[in-house]
Amino acid sequence: MGFSIRKLQVGLLAGAGVLILVIAGYLGYSRLQARQFLHDLPGKLGIDIKQETNGYTYSQSSQGKTIYTIHAAKAVQHTNGKWTLHDVGIVLYGRKQDRADHIYGSQFEYDQPAGQIVATGEVQIDLAAPSSTGHGKNAAPVVSNGEPGSANDHVIHIRTSGLSYEEKTHRAVTDQQVEFTSGGLSGHAHGADYDSESGLIVLRTDVLLSGIMQDKPFAINAAHAVMNQKDRVILMDVAHFAAVSDGHGNETMSANHAIVHTDEDNNPERIEAEGNVTLAASARGTLVAEHADALVKNGRAQQAHLFGKLRYTDDESNRQTTGEAQDARIAFDALGRVSHIVVTGDVTGEEIVPDGIRDLHAAKLELAMAAQGKDNTVLQDAVATGGARVHSLATANKSGARTKINVSDLSGDVLTAHFNTAGGESVLSTLHGAGNTVIHQVDEHGVDQTSSGEVLDASFAPKPTAKGAKPPTGGPQVEMQRASQHGDVHVNRTVPAKSGAASTTQRATVQHATAADAVYDTATDHVVLSGSAQMTDPTGALWAAKIDLDQDTGDAVAEGAVLTSYLQPVRTGAPPAEPVHILADRAVMHHDAGTAVFYGNAARMWQGGAQVEAPVLEFDQDKRTLFAHGAGDAAAVHAVLVPAAPAKDAAKKPAKPGAPAAANGQRGPVRIASREMLYADEARRIDLKGGVRVDDAGGTLHARDAVVYLVPAAAPTAKGSPAAPAIPSGGIDHMTATGDIRIEQPGRVATGEQLVYTAADQTSVLTGTKSAPPKVVDDTQGTITGQSMRFRSGDNSILVTGGDTPGRVHTETKVKQ
Repeated sequence: MGFSIRKLQVGLLAGAGVLILVIAGYLGYSRLQARQFLHDLPGKLGIDIKQETNGYTYSQSSQGKTIYTIHAAKAVQHTNGKWTLHDVGIVLYGRKQDRADHIYGSQFEYDQPAGQIVATGEVQIDLAAPSSTGHGKNAAPVVSNGEPGSANDHVIHIRTSGLSYEEKTHRAVTDQQVEFTSGGLSGHAHGADYDSESGLIVLRTDVLLSGIMQDKPFAINAAHAVMNQKDRVILMDVAHFAAVSDGHGNETMSANHAIVHTDEDNNPERIEAEGNVTLAASARGTLVAEHADALVKNGRAQQAHLFGKLRYTDDESNRQTTGEAQDARIAFDALGRVSHIVVTGDVTGEEIVPDGIRDLHAAKLELAMAAQGKDNTVLQDAVATGGARVHSLATANKSGARTKINVSDLSGDVLTAHFNTAGGESVLSTLHGAGNTVIHQVDEHGVDQTSSGEVLDASFAPKPTAKGAKPPTGGPQVEMQRASQHGDVHVNRTVPAKSGAASTTQRATVQHATAADAVYDTATDHVVLSGSAQMTDPTGALWAAKIDLDQDTGDAVAEGAVLTSYLQPVRTGAPPAEPVHILADRAVMHHDAGTAVFYGNAARMWQGGAQVEAPVLEFDQDKRTLFAHGAGDAAAVHAVLVPAAPAKDAAKKPAKPGAPAAANGQRGPVRIASREMLYADEARRIDLKGGVRVDDAGGTLHARDAVVYLVPAAAPTAKGSPAAPAIPSGGIDHMTATGDIRIEQPGRVATGEQLVYTAADQTSVLTGTKSAPPKVVDDTQGTITGQSMRFRSGDNSILVTGGDTPGRVHTETKVKQ
């Protein structure tokens, strides 16, 4: 995610509190000093004076130290008991003689009967600020250039008019403008009240303070401000703080109401704000909350709590970021930098950039920050809990081509992310998920894949930038390099149909997989399933100890106790056929080509009673062919053919004596062995090469090669049915065997060069060569040779054909002695 919680500079709260405290402290002190002087003024001047006095000066001392000195150019006592002082100058000395405060006014009126003192015209006050006016006991004063100054620089200048004090109410008030300056600080307010009984100081309206703080200009505005000296609390209405931050433009904070709690030295220790609390920075975005509460020590924030409809926005030219939550708790380090953040309550965040959208959802988000430089921090670790989900939608449009969209989602009960730093920005490095983890991806080709597991681990790296291209906005963008899931992994994958695809293997398919572990590698676009791995799709299922799937092509390699089950094509009008099963040590499957190769000491496939066994089984699902073979000249291929069951109506009819047991004349299963076997399902043809042996109930056939045609399928394959590996099944229709023919039947052995067998009448025609004519050695009829021989399985008849050449038939009969 692109947005960083470092942007929540809650430290602004502390700064605002300090500066408001300066205002209240200065004015409160000045009102207190002025009130005390004005209260004592008549007595000091001597109320029994009944005349006008020019050039009046009076000093009050105690224990050898001057407390204050008053100078008036003119003092007039009126008959109504009022006094008027003109051009008054007052100097108030500190108890330790370390401070001198000055008050100047053109005219003061004292109404003794009413107990009221009024300063008419302008009043100016110069106060030596106490050391606890917000800078700390040992802090140096602040001056206009931002550099520490001397004690002489630390003077508060106040100017106002219309100031009055009532002894009965103990209130000093003015409804005029109050202006104040001190070093680099200046400000004003319209109207002020001071109650010496309650200790309340009120700045009525239009409160403003500006100046330099930590070498940065700032300004504070408030519609209204109140300071309770007894409770050490400052209250502000419609408060607004603005400052310039190094490298980050302007920073502001505002709230409908703010409360600053101070310690005994008037340093802020807690700041509360409520009502549209807003933190904003021109280069960091804006955070809004209903409430904020911060703890401060030595002018630095320690903790902060923001709660109530938190909303974050950051709108840049090439990036828009938003976020929402209900509660945020922030901890700071000793230097006032954000160190730890906990955000709770329907946490959401979204970032929109030119190349996509990224968003986050969680019930709780916990962030650990790392210091970078003197004032800045960057995100180091993040933990999202409670239905945590990270969503990404990336778009790409090259050379005006159609926009390509990639979607990815990562979710889990707990997601833990670690970040590295690049270019001053946090960059996602690793992600760990625990509990109900899910990875969902949709690539630019429309392949939709979802995987789930108990544990998730993923690693990320910055996206490579094309040569000459501008760096991405918002810092380096990352992409997932590798991800692994463990514990009851389930994968669902939907591959859309390819446009113009005619092959059944290229139609839309839905694949499912399960395993103990799954590993994804984005560089190769492979996923490896291990631990009782299983994959299923409309064509069947695959089990293995390990399955390596190419997500781009759909190709797969399976290893270890490989077992596959393929659904057979649906044939029109026929009942569903049994699946084809294959057992092997290893399998290599090519999805688009529709081919599969199975390896093993004895890879075996079967369907019902039909079987084929060989070291290598090669399938072409589109051509519906099977090529079985082994190494060397050994007859490593073994097959079993089982005739189809007769039709129900035919089975009800009684068989005629001597009739074949099956409709095609085949009696029971046929077992075949050879060095190679090639089966073409459409032609129902089997080509056998090398060391052919055929066994059935009637005997055994040996040959060098053979071509076998099976009985045609009872019904055609339905259009659109899934392709499956072709397995030779059903009875033999006819067969031609060549080379070194040897037939072994009960009571006789026949040899020749070629045999043609027809299953319908169970007739075999055996021929040979001129030099080696066919021969039958029969226990009953002896040895018979001829040009050709025709005989049937199940009886002893032999029809010998000699042709036109005399002497072609030869019979030898053995007579028992």
